[in-house]
Amino acid sequence: MGAKQNECLQRSHGRARSWAMLGVLALLYGCVLLPVSAQTFNSGSTGADGALSDTVFPASCTKNSSSLVITCTLPESGVYNFTTINLPQGYTLKFNRNSRNTPVTLLASGNVTIGKINLNGTTPSSTVVGFGARPPGGLGGPGGFDGGGGGFKFDPFFSGIGGDGPGGGGGGGVSGVTLGGGGGGGFFTNGTDGNSSNAALIGRGGLRYATKTLLPLIGGSGGGGGGWRRVGFCWWCGWGGGVEGGG
Repeated sequence: MGAKQNECLQRSHGRARSWAMLGVLALLYGCVLLPVSAQTFNSGSTGADGALSDTVFPASCTKNSSSLVITCTLPESGVYNFTTINLPQGYTLKFNRNSRNTPVTLLASGNVTIGKINLNGTTPSSTVVGFGARPPGGLGGPGGFDGGGGGFKFDPFFSGIGGDGPGGGGGGGVSGVTLGGGGGGGFFTNGTDGNSSNAALIGRGGLRYATKTLLPLIGGSGGGGGGWRRVGFCWWCGWGGGVEGGG
């Protein structure tokens, strides 16, 4: 190969629970050509947010010492400019969505060590809702898309609705007492179809749309909501919100 080596390091994280996963693009990586004297990769970090570690972190971050989770609320830009990141094994880095629901971009001018990054969205509630209310889907993680709402009694078709995003899963249907589950959201792969004894009621999984380079930055799509069903004597109640997309 001569005096040069090609070294390309890529990291991706995402999640899909019927779901998919975001783009956290820690622009801490790149494809670097190493000649006889190594070149330094420049992420473009300004260092304005200082260092991030298990003992030092910005005011926008909080630490749960018992669970070893550091949770940061994203700035409106979605970009952190760190000097170094040093979160050892056992620690998890999480993010709260900003008002624009941007993806997470981590920049660092120095070394980076991260035990685990969690970009999961919220789990849809299993609580039965009341009169005329559609059970909400889960909220997507940062940059991800929300799950679709479940069916409810006074919907004309009692069916769940599809999840948000370019690969949103389809909503499940209902026929008599037979229900269809919502389809999972797509991301790197197609989402999984929902379940039902009647194939016509199944919510179809969303289509894949993401690339392995994570560019452009875009999050996971939401799963579809499930069809309505009667719950005990609550004939007007809805059931079954869709699963969220990953961040």
